[in-house]
Amino acid sequence: MGFFGNHKNKSEVTLIFDIGSSSVGGALVQYEEDKLPLILFSVRKEILFKEDFDFDEFYASMLRSLEEVTIDVLSSLSSSVEDVAQSLSQSSKRILGRGSQRQIKNVYCVFSSPWYVPKIVDLSNDYGKEVPITPDVVWEFVKGAARGVKESFADPQSIGILEERVLEYRLNGYRIDDPISLRAKTADLKLYLSVVYKQTMSAIKAPIRKIVSYRKIRSFSFLMIFFSLMRDVHPDRNSFITFDMRGEVTEVGVTNDDVLTHAFSVPWGKHTLLRDLAAKLHIELFEASAKLALFLSGKLEGETQKEVGFLIEEEILHIRAMLKEKLAGEIYLPDQVYVLSDQDIETVAERAARSLYEDTLVSPEIAILSDQYFENHATFSKSRYADRFLVVQALYFRNSDITKRE
Repeated sequence: MGFFGNHKNKSEVTLIFDIGSSSVGGALVQYEEDKLPLILFSVRKEILFKEDFDFDEFYASMLRSLEEVTIDVLSSLSSSVEDVAQSLSQSSKRILGRGSQRQIKNVYCVFSSPWYVPKIVDLSNDYGKEVPITPDVVWEFVKGAARGVKESFADPQSIGILEERVLEYRLNGYRIDDPISLRAKTADLKLYLSVVYKQTMSAIKAPIRKIVSYRKIRSFSFLMIFFSLMRDVHPDRNSFITFDMRGEVTEVGVTNDDVLTHAFSVPWGKHTLLRDLAAKLHIELFEASAKLALFLSGKLEGETQKEVGFLIEEEILHIRAMLKEKLAGEIYLPDQVYVLSDQDIETVAERAARSLYEDTLVSPEIAILSDQYFENHATFSKSRYADRFLVVQALYFRNSDITKRE
């Protein structure tokens, strides 16, 4: 039987898709009042990893992985193999049964780089005299910023806004939580925008709509989710860095005084590390992966251990240079860093994050967000469904007010 076969309570189920740079994940999460989120089902499919990176192949492989994830999600929701086969052969029709569709309240799609671009925009207006700050005034700020970001691309018409979030209001130079109905001569906003190619958005939502065609699919960026969750889970820490390393890209967010001040990505991750190791050692990718695993577990011997260690340090210097370039002019770095990566690359991710501080007087506190880190925050119908990236998203959607508004 599917998950919905014998459920008689009124618990809500959310469907989450995680579009990463090395894999695609999907999860069904059950929310009940006064209970931890329950991960009913999760699945993750790898994106094609090749020696020579080709974006078109990478893009096509991501969509294939997403289709495989949707099929597995469908299988978990269906009562028989025959139902799945029939649904796949009639993709223009509604796939899920009425009972299942009624119990899935929300469908969320979360993008990681390189599938979107984060932007933080500072906006200012001097009205010359005191004026009332209304929702229309704020909306004009947001529309103007979105228009400016789109126009920075070669083809503005191809760009869509993934999400928009006001990070900070200042009226007459003073920080205000809610400016509506107040009066001010000057107004300043710090705004977070994430943008995506409309074609990419449509291509990603197409296989999802085969499962729940009538549902509105809300879209988000993982960087904003990561920042928001860490801020809410650790209210005593109002300044920190989020460091998310995946296959092809590392995303970084810098938060100062509860405000996200920097959001960016660099084209470096586990897969780029393995490509460089393979090229420098003149070996195949699978051999590089094996050597990296043996090195990190301390099982390589003699000169080979030293050689691999030296090459990894070279790579750390490379990502450090890219990160420092993005942070050019930033004098102060928070001393708290939250690091998220695949389990087998945690040591390298921690080393890369720590490298940011090597020429500073700051001694950072690095928190590795392992599976154990989240064990008291969520429960799982099966232990193999403990996917740390999906758990972060499940916790965010429980803690945020998004679901309350829908």
